Amino acid sequence: MQSRYGSAITHVQSGIKILCEVKYNEETRQHQHDSLKASKIPYISIGMLEEMFVRLDFQVSQMVAELESMENRAQKQEIPAIFTSLSVARERLVSHWHVTSHSTSDVWDPFSKKLTVPLAGAWQKKSSSILARWSSAYDAYLNIQGKNLTGRKRKGTAVLHILKELGSTAVVLTKTTVDDQMEWDVFCSMFDKIVSLAEDIVEIDQKSTEGRPTFCIDMALIGPLFAVSFLSIADPIIRRRAISVLQNYNRTEGVWNSFATYKAAQRVLDIEETGLQNLTSCEDVPNWTRISNVSLNFNPTERRATLSYSRPRDEYDVTKQMTEVIEW
Repeated sequence: MQSRYGSAITHVQSGIKILCEVKYNEETRQHQHDSLKASKIPYISIGMLEEMFVRLDFQVSQMVAELESMENRAQKQEIPAIFTSLSVARERLVSHWHVTSHSTSDVWDPFSKKLTVPLAGAWQKKSSSILARWSSAYDAYLNIQGKNLTGRKRKGTAVLHILKELGSTAVVLTKTTVDDQMEWDVFCSMFDKIVSLAEDIVEIDQKSTEGRPTFCIDMALIGPLFAVSFLSIADPIIRRRAISVLQNYNRTEGVWNSFATYKAAQRVLDIEETGLQNLTSCEDVPNWTRISNVSLNFNPTERRATLSYSRPRDEYDVTKQMTEVIEW
C-alpha cells in the first residue's frame, strides 16, 4: 500500500464492499455472506476488520469519487462517558469522521448559492453533538491519565487534538456563501496551532527514524496538513509552514503520501499567489484570487493526480471550472 495507489484503493474498496455485505445471524451467532464462506476459526475478528477499514475509508474517499462507504457501520460505534485508552478514543473519532468532516458541498444549493436548510442545520446539530460527546469522554480520560502518559502517547494526544480541531471547523463555520473563501480566515490562530503541533511531532519522529521513510495505516498528519495548506486558508506564512512539513516528512499514512500531497498543496499556493507581492497575512490575499471547490483525484497506477477547482475569472466573482494534472 505504500504509494501503490492502484492496489491500495482496489484492496480497500473490495474489502469495504465485502464487509458491507456481511450479515450477522442471531440464531447461529455467526457472521454470514451470500457467496463467501466464513471461517469458523478466523485469523482476525470481523470487529477488528471493520475498525481497520473504517480508518482507511475516509482516506481513500478523498482520493476517488466513488467508494463503498463504511459510514453507516462506523456510526454504530457508540461514544462512552470516558475512554479507556487512546486507541479507543482514536477509533471512535475516526469512525465518526465521515459526519464531523462532512463537506459543505453536500448541503450546498448551487442555484440559490446558499447552504440548504434544514440539511445544513441538521448536519451541524448532529456533528456538534458527536464532537461534544467525544470531547467530554476524551477530557475525562486525560484528567485521569494525563500525568502518566508516555512520550509516545503524548504524541498520540497531539494527533487527536489536530483531528478534533479540524472536525470542529466545519461545524462552527456559519456562512451564507461557501464560495467566500475569506470565511476561513477566522481560523488562522487554530491552523497555526495545528501546524505547530505537527512540526513538534515530525521533529520527534525524525529523531527516532533517523530520516528513513515510514509507513502507518492511520491518518495522522498528512491529511490534516493537506487540509490546512490546501483547502482552508490563504495565510502565506502558515500555509508555507504546513507545506514545508509535507515536503520534508518522508512518510505514508494509509494511501496518503507526504511528497505527493506537498506537490498538490504547492500548486494551489502558486495559483492563488500569482501576481501578488509583499504577502504577510491572509488579509493580503483577496477573495477573488482564491480558488474553491478543490478536489484531487489520484491516478491508481501512475504517479500523477488530477486537480480540479473553481477559479474566479475576475474580481466580480464570476468563476470557471479548471482541471490540471500534477506529477511527481
